[in-house]
Amino acid sequence: MKFQSHLLRIVTLSITSLLFVIALAAFSPVSADTPQAESAAERFVREQVEKGEVAVLAKNKPDSERRLSASFVAKLLISRDARLSNPHGVSILGAVITGDLNLRDLDIPNNVFMDDCTFDAVDLHGSHFAKSLGLTHANFKYVDFSDATIGLDFIANLSSFKSNSFDRMRVGRDFRIEGSTFDSAATSFESTTVAGIFTVDDCVFNSIVSFNNMRVDGSFSAKGCVFAEWKEHPNGESRVTFIGGHFADVFLNGSSFNKVSTIDFTGMQADLISLEGVQPKTLSGVKHEQMTFKLLRPMNAEKLQLLFSPFDAELYTTVESLFRTHGYPDEADKIFIARKRAERREQCPSLLQKCHPGAWAWSMFQDALAGYGKSLQNLLYWSLGFLLIGIFVFRREKGMRLKDEKDAPHYAGRYNAFWYSLDLFLPIIKLGEADVWTPKDDRRWANLYRKVHIIIGSLFVPIGLAAWTGIIK
Repeated sequence: MKFQSHLLRIVTLSITSLLFVIALAAFSPVSADTPQAESAAERFVREQVEKGEVAVLAKNKPDSERRLSASFVAKLLISRDARLSNPHGVSILGAVITGDLNLRDLDIPNNVFMDDCTFDAVDLHGSHFAKSLGLTHANFKYVDFSDATIGLDFIANLSSFKSNSFDRMRVGRDFRIEGSTFDSAATSFESTTVAGIFTVDDCVFNSIVSFNNMRVDGSFSAKGCVFAEWKEHPNGESRVTFIGGHFADVFLNGSSFNKVSTIDFTGMQADLISLEGVQPKTLSGVKHEQMTFKLLRPMNAEKLQLLFSPFDAELYTTVESLFRTHGYPDEADKIFIARKRAERREQCPSLLQKCHPGAWAWSMFQDALAGYGKSLQNLLYWSLGFLLIGIFVFRREKGMRLKDEKDAPHYAGRYNAFWYSLDLFLPIIKLGEADVWTPKDDRRWANLYRKVHIIIGSLFVPIGLAAWTGIIK
């Protein structure tokens, strides 16, 4: 009996405590869906957001009047209050977020726009934003976006990142970080997937940058960027890598690789790669093994030297074929000539060592004569040279004789070396000078050169004119 009475008291006490806890929770004013403001700034923000308006915290006010606690912001962002489902969602401008904002692995159901805000540490690892996330003109000391999912757009223009990671992000529409600065030791977008366009135009990356294994259905744009502007890296190497990336188009127009030693395109796939105006100031090489593309810009061999260093004959051949396939034969010919010249430099880096002088001289001759057969119009320039040689060889009348002495009264003293050289050199067209004059018989070398002069003219002039007019390529 004594035992049963003791047991009854224990059970009664437990049930009473449980009922007290339930009653306390039922009458508590705190709910998961309605964050409770603690400061005037937080109350103002909550009221504006619930009204569907942008909560603007004036920047001319002291930080103390613009501070929002990280816990308050977190509760506001994860709230499923129906009033927050308007187009503005949670829109806050000019706030100073204090403390660590931890949204790790959490769902954020509404649009979020936190522009011109300052953050300490932000953990968005694995978080899921059902709609868009905007962080324009934001300042981050530390932020982790890795494995985060953005249902629509991610925008962080004109922002500053001290330490960051964007690895394995999934963005349902566009990814835009334009005009921003990255000062961390490394900035990584590895394995990030973007359904729309990805743009980091006009950004400054003071770091090693990795775009490895990215998947971008639209265009990838890094126009006007500055890579590794100030910082020297401990390992002595600064690099930008696109290893294994898949893109529709890649635009690096106007970007400057100031202290970058290597750009690595290994295994990258793209329809178009545009390198217009790229400035490789300290670039030592580009890696491009197994890189595939359908079109390349600029279509200029000299401006593409960035891509062709170190020498890769297969890449030259690929680019030449693409240009020819897309209807740019002149540009394709220039790529062919650039490949032959690069081969000559590779095979003969110095005439004093590791070089076959005969092969080098033959290559130089083919290049100078007609661009390895791709610039036959050059023969016209050579024709002018031979014309001048003829004028020199046949320069004096006293070294010439009339073919028919009966013409002496009419032609004596009227010989002209220019017209004679030109008449010999031009095929088909006859000016009459060659029919009247010829070198004297004792001028053996002049007579020999006369034959050479005629042969060269018969070859160079028609071929050069045909190439110049486009009759032959």
